[in-house]
Amino acid sequence: IGTQKSKALINQDFFNVTFFDSSNFSFFKVYRQVNLYCLHKKIDVIHSFDSLAFLWARLLSNKIKCKLVLTKCGGANLFYYPFCSNTICYSLENYKFLKNLKKYKETQLYLITNRISEIPDDEIRIKKLNDLIKKEHHNLFKFLRILRISSYYEKSLMQLIDLVQKLNSLKVRCILIIIGTIDDQRIVDNVKRMKLDYIYLINEDLFTINAKEVINYVDGVLGTGRSFMESASKSKILLSPISQGQFPMLI
Repeated sequence: IGTQKSKALINQDFFNVTFFDSSNFSFFKVYRQVNLYCLHKKIDVIHSFDSLAFLWARLLSNKIKCKLVLTKCGGANLFYYPFCSNTICYSLENYKFLKNLKKYKETQLYLITNRISEIPDDEIRIKKLNDLIKKEHHNLFKFLRILRISSYYEKSLMQLIDLVQKLNSLKVRCILIIIGTIDDQRIVDNVKRMKLDYIYLINEDLFTINAKEVINYVDGVLGTGRSFMESASKSKILLSPISQGQFPMLI
């Protein structure tokens, strides 16, 4: 359910994907479509991976009487997080936090630590990525940010842009490669207005799909969650966004 199809889900061969378009937002129309789909498929369990998806799941569960599972994929410990009687955490920090909340005392709370598989390097796409970079930038230190370009990730992206700007102003020459699908054109326009020739914005499907396979092209990565672990597996210099501060933290 969303405003555009998930490229990560479309480009796989393991299961069928059905997309419900909510771009011309008609809540009751989409809800009716998804409800009929779940009834037709005799759905037993709805598994949600964020609180917005869980909102849909709760509404549908009340109607079709199915089980619910909610996974918190990581991130900050939030003052409010929805209650689900079957909740999975990917991080020990989140698990301990929820475990101590009164409303989760009766919850079946599980810790399934996040993990990744070994990542192959796509040498063909790495070469094509290199072709997009100006020759005078080939030997410079390369930062990478892989993300969905949306308001949710805007602050972390701007922290990295500020860092790269600062380094270049100090004559520490480096470039930033941003690879991601565009959810918010405003952010893209803001970056382009900076007119910094050492920032590369790349949103072609060739690079955004399985972008992890080009990580080895760069030297340093700002990552959160999976992208952080993928970069660690490639022995890259790692940075992480912080809630307060102009620059990301060197990990």
